[in-house]
Amino acid sequence: MMHPQSAGVVVGATLEGGTHLSSRQAKQTNSLARLRTFQQSVYRLLTDPAFEPLFDVVIVAENKELRAHQSVLAACSEYFKRLFCGPETAKRIEFQQRWVVVQHLIRCMYGADIEPGTDPEIILEATCVTGLQVLAEARNLEVNCLSVEDCVSLIVDQLSVVNCARVLTHEEVAHHRELSRQVCSYIVKRFSDVVRNPTSRQQLLQMPRNQIVYMIRELCRRCDTNRDTDLIVRFVVDWSQFETACDLLRDCKLWDWSPEPGALSVFRDEDQSLQAANLPQAVQWRIPNLRVAIREHLPMKYVVGTYFDWCVRLDHGAENKLRLVYESALDRNPGQPACIKRFPAALFAWQVVFRGEDVFRERPVFICFPEHVALHWSTTLPISTADVTDGDSLTIMVTMTEIPLVSLILYYFSNDLNQTLAHEDILNRLPHIEYRCLSSYTLFHAAQPQPLPPAI
Repeated sequence: MMHPQSAGVVVGATLEGGTHLSSRQAKQTNSLARLRTFQQSVYRLLTDPAFEPLFDVVIVAENKELRAHQSVLAACSEYFKRLFCGPETAKRIEFQQRWVVVQHLIRCMYGADIEPGTDPEIILEATCVTGLQVLAEARNLEVNCLSVEDCVSLIVDQLSVVNCARVLTHEEVAHHRELSRQVCSYIVKRFSDVVRNPTSRQQLLQMPRNQIVYMIRELCRRCDTNRDTDLIVRFVVDWSQFETACDLLRDCKLWDWSPEPGALSVFRDEDQSLQAANLPQAVQWRIPNLRVAIREHLPMKYVVGTYFDWCVRLDHGAENKLRLVYESALDRNPGQPACIKRFPAALFAWQVVFRGEDVFRERPVFICFPEHVALHWSTTLPISTADVTDGDSLTIMVTMTEIPLVSLILYYFSNDLNQTLAHEDILNRLPHIEYRCLSSYTLFHAAQPQPLPPAI
């Protein structure tokens, strides 16, 4: 049983802690209320006729005038600060910009919020951060009271099938990663409707490569039907301006597909769960006692990817050279259908350290597997088993980059081979590894026993 005095102490501490918490919350609430009151007071300087004598600068756009205060503008913008605090103070400033954009920007500098329902394009043009050309003559107003982050929800909430492509290709969006991703995500979820709209399709065809790569990564994660595959591949062929999907396949391997360019990939052991939240971030595969390892158990690791985990084994092949053998690609989301799972594809840029020296750092190796077909690929290292002595160790690192568009194009080819042969010169233009994957997949499935017709 708890002693009464102890119980009293516990209750007292709890009440005291609650009092402190309530006091902090009350102070925060009061601070926010004072800040809001201050903002409203500043905004009255712009809207209340009683303060008209205090105006000391005129902003002009499209032959319309807006009177303002140098002190307020200078406090919110480094550009205006330099303009008004210099030897010559401007009294009238003209901008080659739409009036509604200038009006929104000045209102925000006085503490007003951008109103819900405002045209996303106007929000974008009225949002000025360092390095962006927002107002044509000002180049860089360096406004410190408004950023694109303040406007993301207002823009995203107003997206539609009709305007989303126009917003995505707006010059400002490319400079703001989170906004770009949210607009891309909106389009991905409604891709078929967007690309069937002639105006939206034409606007999407103007996307820069970094946006198309992000969109394809997300589309490939969701694409699970032949119809969607056809729609995506044909669109990207049009975007790339190549004549055929074969040409696109060869070129897209050169694109930057990595979510974190240059970052080393993570290795995991076979017995580690695919979805383990506490997966150790081991970017080095260190093999101690190398001589014993290659004799007794042939070391193996998985390289962790976004779509697949890639099984890699160390053994020795021709001329007793050590080699990295690519065994398979393990689906990271086995319960989720996706067309790219038929042909996992990735680039591997290896770095191997032996006896303290970087002995292998070659150009990336492309690897692809056909689904349910036992193909093995390997990369030979410049280390002979005869040179390995007791006490030697090996350290292996890799930057692995999955290329979902290659996977999707190969699925597209395999889905209707007769159609592919009629429109694509795969015999001459498809690279060797991709050709071998496609042909082995086709042969393997053609050799599978067909189900018997139902008995009559």
